[in-house]
Amino acid sequence: RWGHSTWQMSCQFDGDYKRFAEHHAMSGDEWAKYTIEGGGYPVFVKGVEGCVGAIVIVGLDGEPAHMVTVKALEEYKVLREGSKSPMR
Repeated sequence: RWGHSTWQMSCQFDGDYKRFAEHHAMSGDEWAKYTIEGGGYPVFVKGVEGCVGAIVIVGLDGEPAHMVTVKALEEYKVLREGSKSPMR
């Protein structure tokens, strides 16, 4: 929905849901549908418009959850670069 990680949203709004809701002109408890804690990471595919999916880590606090995703994506990229798979 936002085009970037939930950790970035948390940092942008200092974890303040009220500021988050005001910034996005949300009414009532609409903000409760979203999280600005770390752990959500959008997936984009080259040549495809918009976000095609998300990686979500649960059970960890904000920054550690975000870093699990970053580390996994870094490792995946290294594996892909060494592969002759058509999935490159």
